Amino acid sequence: AGLIYPTITAAAGTTITFIGIPMVILNYSSTVIPILFAAWLCCKLEKVLNNFFPAAIKNFVTPMICLLVTVPITLWIIGPAATWLANTLAGGYQWIFDLSPMIGGAFIGAMWQVLVIFGVHWSFIPVMLNNVTTLGFDTLGPAAQIAAMSQTGAAFGVMLKMKNKAARGTTLSTVASGVFGCTEPIVYGVTLPRKKPCILGMIGGAIGGAVGGIMGAAGYSVGAMGIFFLPATVSPEGITMAFWGSLVGMA
Repeated sequence: AGLIYPTITAAAGTTITFIGIPMVILNYSSTVIPILFAAWLCCKLEKVLNNFFPAAIKNFVTPMICLLVTVPITLWIIGPAATWLANTLAGGYQWIFDLSPMIGGAFIGAMWQVLVIFGVHWSFIPVMLNNVTTLGFDTLGPAAQIAAMSQTGAAFGVMLKMKNKAARGTTLSTVASGVFGCTEPIVYGVTLPRKKPCILGMIGGAIGGAVGGIMGAAGYSVGAMGIFFLPATVSPEGITMAFWGSLVGMA
């Protein structure tokens, strides 16, 4: 809220002075990463202050000091630095896809589930959000959804080869979750323990990601997963190759 206070927003693109220190003001109305860094700093500061002040006053004093410290530091340092970092990440990522959409799509399609296994895929969500806000579209999201559909297909293949009805039913439930974008039950419960289906799913993701990259798969919003991601690939101009590339890649 402090970053998008009307006075701050109106001063975007200028330099103001606060307690004698110059402060370059940017427009933070559509940013993501600066807010995450600011919240992280405030969280660390809050823990320190809560240990310092007695319980009788900390509920009032701690939030006040957190804001008094975090907001200026964010406007001085975190905001400009994080904005530069976000733009650099988005620019570098887009440079790879501009250089070779096929290679970029194949890499994300193959490796996304590895990121899921280690739980680090969430770190790419701010990059997706930043791509949409700075570029107007995102190519990482479609590649990730293609990878999810590939693992779902691998789990479906495992289910078809199962003889035990109970095991087939359990596997079918993971396939259903995969269709809607949640692949953790598939990876941890079906494909990864059997090794080969996980590898085949990654290969399928690479192929689908390459095809999607060649056809120009792109998303124009972030949030939906699985088959529900397809409406996000419809551009403001209507159904384009961004939609068809995503659809064919998933298939």
